[in-house]
Amino acid sequence: MPEDQLDRLNRAIEQLFALTRDAANQHNDFAVRWTAEHGSIASSVARIEERMKMPPVCAYPARCDILEARVSKVEQEAADLKLTRAKVEGGWKSVGVIVGWIGGAVGIASGLAVIFGLFKKP
Repeated sequence: MPEDQLDRLNRAIEQLFALTRDAANQHNDFAVRWTAEHGSIASSVARIEERMKMPPVCAYPARCDILEARVSKVEQEAADLKLTRAKVEGGWKSVGVIVGWIGGAVGIASGLAVIFGLFKKP
């Protein structure tokens, strides 16, 4: 092989090795960055999972107990008001039905009285 072709072949081989070295370095850098990012994300996920497992903690337990009692009281009062409202609405419906029956009975009685002449005009 002529000398100039050997030089070109050697340069091509050197460039190939250089490209391989650069690719290996880039791969190593990527692996290092990926490991750091993955470790950071894995650590964050682990912290979040631990927080989700923990029961909620109140900074001032006495205040939380007072607020919980107040909320329970308001919920009970709201339930009582709903029940009372339902009873009142049901009661007015019952009164309306009874008044309707009475009105109907009076109407029927007066109609019968007129028909049979129970009431005479003076």
